[in-house]
Amino acid sequence: GALALLDAAIEQEPDNALARRTRGGVHFEALAFEKAGLDYDHAVDLDPADVPATVGQGRVAMATGRYADAIISFSVALRLEPGDGEALSARGASYYQLGRWDRSLADYRALKISLPSSDVGLFGELRALTRLERTDEARTIIKAKLETAPGNGVALQSLAMIARGDGQFDEVLQALDAAIAASPDDFYLLSQRGEARARAGDPEGARADFTVLRQIANGDPVLMNSVCWNQAITGLDLEQALADCDVAVASGESGIIDSRAMVLLQMERYAEAKADYELALAAAPSQSTSIYGRGMARLALGDAGGHEDLARARLLNSDVAEDYAVFEARHPELVR
Repeated sequence: GALALLDAAIEQEPDNALARRTRGGVHFEALAFEKAGLDYDHAVDLDPADVPATVGQGRVAMATGRYADAIISFSVALRLEPGDGEALSARGASYYQLGRWDRSLADYRALKISLPSSDVGLFGELRALTRLERTDEARTIIKAKLETAPGNGVALQSLAMIARGDGQFDEVLQALDAAIAASPDDFYLLSQRGEARARAGDPEGARADFTVLRQIANGDPVLMNSVCWNQAITGLDLEQALADCDVAVASGESGIIDSRAMVLLQMERYAEAKADYELALAAAPSQSTSIYGRGMARLALGDAGGHEDLARARLLNSDVAEDYAVFEARHPELVR
C-alpha cells in the first residue's frame, strides 16, 4: 500500500526528494535493493546534502556486499552530519566486514558517545576488540558493564564469544548464573546459558535450560525457533531440536526455516537441508546463514558449487561460519 501511494506521488512529482527517499526505504525493506539504490541515488542527485538518502545509499551497498562503497557513502554522511548514529554504526559494521577492526573500533566508540543510551556501540566495540585479540581490554569493559547491569545481553553475548575462542566457559557461566538468579524466567538469559552449557560440555545442564525455555515459549513460533536454533548450532539433541523447529516453522518465516535446515544439516540429511535452505532463500535471498548452510549441504552432496555459496555468504557476513563451527569440526573434509 505504501509503495502504491509513493509510486503515484512520484508520477506526479518525479523530483520530489522526500518521496524518492521514502520509496527507497520501502524498496529496501522489500529486499528490492536495485530499485532502492535508484531512488536513493535520485534523491542525492536532487540534494547532495540529503543525509538520510546518503545513508540509504550506504545501506544498499552493505546489503549487496559492497562494503568499500558503503564506507564512502557513510563517510560523506558523517561529513555532512558528524555524530549521525546510523552512519557511525553502519560504517563501523562495514569496516568490520573488511577486517579493518581498528577503524571499526573507533567508529563504535564514537557511537557510544553519540548514543550513550544504546548498546549498539558497546556491541561493536567488544566485537572489534575480540577480533583484535585485545580480550583483556574487552573483559574489563564487560566486567564494568555487568557490575551495573548483570543481565546486559550484549556484555554476556560478548563474554560468550570470548569463551568460544579460548574454550574457557567458567566466567561466562558464572555471569549467566548471577543474571538468571535475579531474573529466573528471562528467556534470553536462559537461552544463552543453555547454549553456553552445551558448548562447555554440560549436556544435562543445557537440557534443563531448554526444558524451561519450551515451557516459557508455550508454542510461540519465534521463541520455539530460538530453542531449536541453539540446540542446532551446538549439535545437541537433534531429534528434539527438529521437533521444536516443526512447532515453530508453521509460521513460514525464512529465519525459522533456516533453523530447521541447520538441524537437518547437523543430522546429515543433506538433501532435505538443501531444500529447506532454498525455501528460506526464496523469501530472503541475502540471508547469509542460509547461503552458507546451503553451500555446506551442496558440498556434502558432492556439488563443488557449494564453495561459491560459502564465498558469497562470507562476503555478506564475515562471521557467518561461527554458527557452523560444531558442524565443520565434525566434517573438516568439507572446508578444506
